[in-house]
Amino acid sequence: HIEKIPEHWKIVGFQAVAGTDVQHIASVEMQGPDGDTAKEAACGEGPVDAVFKAIQRATRGPARRQESPSQHGQDCQIHTFRC
Repeated sequence: HIEKIPEHWKIVGFQAVAGTDVQHIASVEMQGPDGDTAKEAACGEGPVDAVFKAIQRATRGPARRQESPSQHGQDCQIHTFRC
């Protein structure tokens, strides 16, 4: 018995703008399980929040963010998006 692993959206590319006294903005290009791509942009409370919101817009569905500590220190985190 072999289970088929469901396909997910993939990040083709992204760009994020962050800094002091600026609007945090991100744009993403996503590729869906069918091979089609979608491009979206969003603003957020920080660059990661902006990327996450852009991903939700591009995939037009619920998404969740998983965070795990990095080996580079407690303040660093690796962000994985699953759609």
